[in-house]
Amino acid sequence: MSIAEPLKKLVSCVILDLDGTLLHTDGIVSDVLRAYLGKYGKKWDGREVQKIAGKTPLEAATAVVEDYGLSCTSSELLSEINPIFSNQWCNIKALPGANRLIKHLSGHRVPIALASNSPRENIETKISFHQGWKESFLVIIGGDEVTSAKPSPEIFLEAAKRLNIEPSSCLVIEDSLPGVTAGKAAGMQVVVVPSLPKQSHLYTSADEVINSLLDFHPEKWGLPPFKDWIKDTLPIEPWLIGGPVIKGFGRGSKVLGIPTANLSTEQFSTLLSEHPSGVYFGWAGLPTRGVFKMVMSIGWNPYFNNAEKTIEPWLLHDFDEDFYGEKLHLIIVGYIRPEANFPSLESLIEKIHEDRKIAEEALDLPMRQRFFLSLLHCYRNMASNEVEVDDKAEWSAKNEGKFIRILHEHVKKGDMQTSTFKKKIWKEISDEFFAETTKRYLVPQLKCKFNRLRKKHCEFSNLIEHTGFGWDPIANTVTASEEVWATYIKRMPRVKPYRKRGLEHYEILGEIFNTSTAIGQLHYASSQVPPNSDDERELEKKFLNNGVHINLDEDFDVNNAQTETRAKRKAVTEAPSSERRTKKWDKMEAYLEICGEVMKEKLQQKKEKNAEENKEKYSIEECVQIIERLGDIDGATFTKVMEKFIVVE
Repeated sequence: MSIAEPLKKLVSCVILDLDGTLLHTDGIVSDVLRAYLGKYGKKWDGREVQKIAGKTPLEAATAVVEDYGLSCTSSELLSEINPIFSNQWCNIKALPGANRLIKHLSGHRVPIALASNSPRENIETKISFHQGWKESFLVIIGGDEVTSAKPSPEIFLEAAKRLNIEPSSCLVIEDSLPGVTAGKAAGMQVVVVPSLPKQSHLYTSADEVINSLLDFHPEKWGLPPFKDWIKDTLPIEPWLIGGPVIKGFGRGSKVLGIPTANLSTEQFSTLLSEHPSGVYFGWAGLPTRGVFKMVMSIGWNPYFNNAEKTIEPWLLHDFDEDFYGEKLHLIIVGYIRPEANFPSLESLIEKIHEDRKIAEEALDLPMRQRFFLSLLHCYRNMASNEVEVDDKAEWSAKNEGKFIRILHEHVKKGDMQTSTFKKKIWKEISDEFFAETTKRYLVPQLKCKFNRLRKKHCEFSNLIEHTGFGWDPIANTVTASEEVWATYIKRMPRVKPYRKRGLEHYEILGEIFNTSTAIGQLHYASSQVPPNSDDERELEKKFLNNGVHINLDEDFDVNNAQTETRAKRKAVTEAPSSERRTKKWDKMEAYLEICGEVMKEKLQQKKEKNAEENKEKYSIEECVQIIERLGDIDGATFTKVMEKFIVVE
């Protein structure tokens, strides 16, 4: 990435602070103090963060004891919370850009030192959980190894002395006011990465203020530049976030002409604290709509001066309607720039559109495409993992009735030409169901519910047609003797609920499934995915038009089973038994012949399709589309195939 600023000053080494600069310690400090203060009936509100930032442990403890009026001494406080902190050091995460910076400097043999107000033992423990850190520092100094801690310059002067480098040739990178003060007092250059939000104005004595370590450019200081910027974007370790889309400030479309899909920050406060404010990009997924390119801002939006840190993604696609309430999943894969203030609304809008162009070009790179595939893969897993839970836990009787009514309307319009609906119709059903219930289900979830209803209808039909059972359609009750019920339930335990009450909407379900269940043609188990390719539908149609449900206890005409008259049935019944047996097996052979022809044709189609596909190589996107069309592929196989695309050598 090109930098417009001129060279500030040549330096020979870098001295780094630890807590708040390289490690995200603030979150753990807040968690521990919140729990501890609760014992005294006090509530940690974070007001002391500014006072304890950059201080020694004893100084920080003193500030907490005094401000919260605790009955214990500072030493007693430390003795109680130090063991708790020690157990948490292994959970402290490196701040974004920390690993990259340490690896870059050590890789270019730039001398680096670590100077922290924490005790040396604590420093050693903390960095031991981060591979390669300890070996990268030529010098490590703790606050207990000098007479005076920061803001005294002593610790930085001692680091320069051990490195054998003049203080004026040292660059300090800090996050706190005591650290900046100490660095400048030592006669060194200081870059500050403020750990406190919206407090940049407090660090005027620093030589440079940056938003995060992602924004540090070593070449400004005569050090080797990073070489990992690609088309004005920085690849980062991908991270994920997701939740329902909420209404934001109302300024996206109205003020900026840029519709954003805002996420609530309530459940993501910890995650947001780990990632610096700025402009990022990646992929956005809406389970019922697809996967789209995305550019987003995280932060306080200085132009509007937000009161809290927000997430504002812009999905780079023109949608015909709002999708508030739908679940949005984001994979953030790259960084563009820090957030900034602008002199005018026009300049802000211009910059946002520039960010869009940068993001779109970056996401076209093959290295970013694999995350697009990952999100598709996640949705396939979601479809298989969530269906059972949602169908059992969230389908109220009221919503089930609405779903059945919507299905019935589409059947009456002639939208179900085979045993299921086409993809376009399922999308319409999903939208109509959401409009009536405000519940958004994946299409596979709706198909699962559809097949469960089909299975229930089949079970209930068999039940009331069985000898000894009666059904009152008005009262929706099934009648039978105790003995009949006991015998049938023993053989078919699933029908037990129908004993108290019959099947709701049975007659409507009969109209929906009449072309399959009611006349005994193919039906599907609740876990079975109906045919979803045109070829499969055509084959099924051929089979359903030529074959019928076969019951060897009854006689029928294969070619005219549904329209045979009573006279024909009587004639068949009165025929000699030997003749009936011959006809029966002739019909069975005809049935098997039809099955064989259907399977043969299906295999031939697959062979021809495979031969055609092998003629030329497909792009990854085309391969994914082909896999998505294979509706009957199981989850494990799908996962294995997707891994072949996602894993980049």
